[in-house]
Amino acid sequence: MNSLTKTLIIFALLSVSIHAQQYGHWEIIDSTNLPRYEHASVVMANGNVMVTGGVTGYTTSYSSSAEIYDVVSNTWNFIDSMHYARGNHKMALLNDGRIIVIGGFNQNSCEIYDPTSETWEFTDSLNLQRDYRFTATTLTNGTILVIGGVNFETNPPRMYNLKSCELFDPVTEKWSVVDSLEIERQGHTATVMPDGRVLVAGGLNSSGSIKQCEIFDPETGVWSMTDSLNIERDGHSAVLLPNGKVLVSGGSSTALYSCEIFDPITENWEVVGSTAFAHVSHSSIVLSDSLIMLVGGAAPPPSWELYNSKTFSSVFLAALPVEKFESTVHLLPDGRVINIGGEEIDGMVYFATDICLMYYPNATGIAYQQDKLTAFSLGQNHPNPFNPTTVIEYSIPTKSFVELKIYDILGNEIATLVSEEKTAGKHSVKFNAGGLPSGIYLYRLTSNKFTETKKLIFLK
Repeated sequence: MNSLTKTLIIFALLSVSIHAQQYGHWEIIDSTNLPRYEHASVVMANGNVMVTGGVTGYTTSYSSSAEIYDVVSNTWNFIDSMHYARGNHKMALLNDGRIIVIGGFNQNSCEIYDPTSETWEFTDSLNLQRDYRFTATTLTNGTILVIGGVNFETNPPRMYNLKSCELFDPVTEKWSVVDSLEIERQGHTATVMPDGRVLVAGGLNSSGSIKQCEIFDPETGVWSMTDSLNIERDGHSAVLLPNGKVLVSGGSSTALYSCEIFDPITENWEVVGSTAFAHVSHSSIVLSDSLIMLVGGAAPPPSWELYNSKTFSSVFLAALPVEKFESTVHLLPDGRVINIGGEEIDGMVYFATDICLMYYPNATGIAYQQDKLTAFSLGQNHPNPFNPTTVIEYSIPTKSFVELKIYDILGNEIATLVSEEKTAGKHSVKFNAGGLPSGIYLYRLTSNKFTETKKLIFLK
């Protein structure tokens, strides 16, 4: 990324909307007792949060330590350590309230934490070591499906991507090898759909980022190919929407802004409106029936964005209060969102951080904004950044006179895209910035008493 691009994106992020408080805010909360990166975390049955392992501080070694965040006292406290140090491992909540820790770098062992006895016990090991970038997904029957990932071998030294999959039965505490993927992959996503099937999307293998997708049917125990993504992705995020569809966002360099929707009935992908910021290795959280939070990740500067999954448009974008990357993020039962650890940067040195953040939603503001979006709404242009054309979409509830204008960052009018009466419904218009210099521009929709302004980024 060149310096101009970085400057433009940082400027856009730090120009926070005056409506920010309508969308809630982030605060720094109690720090973990140890800095953590490449750690794992999970929300417990009682609503508290457990974090385990990871790199601590400036070291490159992993820790066996574990902590629990008490959501009532808002403090972190050490608990019994795991038997083995772990990093790049996975955690999952079992139906009986226990927590399983799975594999990690140079590990195929697994352990289970019992909140009642507050102790760790070994359980059955994975059949195949998975060092990182695998997924562990809880199925509707409570079993855990582990998919793909990367395996490192030391003799001779080599790394290879995995097709293999395993299923953990919490009753027998045994792992069993199940049907393998058709295509080896790492950095993919795995989403349980409403009918219990698991959608695996994208990822990375020796061919680079991939767009092929597969579906696992727990009833038959078999994988089958399904419709491919429109764009190759790895390091993207996937989330199940309240309507039963799957939204993927961001990912590899060709897909950072773009989003797609998968319909489990037709088994087809559709490209939808892009996000306002480039996201990779981020988290997606469902906040309401239409608001999705995209937060964290590896793309600087650290940001959080709210995306409307009904209008497929960005609603709000701002910088996080602390510059840290690749944290773990969870939605708490009370509607707050916790952001744990990750990496900070000191010059050219990356190191683990103990900083944690909490998102406090403004429920009244969010509800009000969603009501407004069902009336007048202005979508985020897509693609964004663009060169030289982009599409702007907007909706109006009744027949109205509409003005849609483009301004430079100083407020000088550049172009009028719409200035006429429009019928009720959703409209779109294309803007061609050919002849203009690269930079941040503003577009403003005005109709009746409604006015909204958003940013667009033109990069040649």
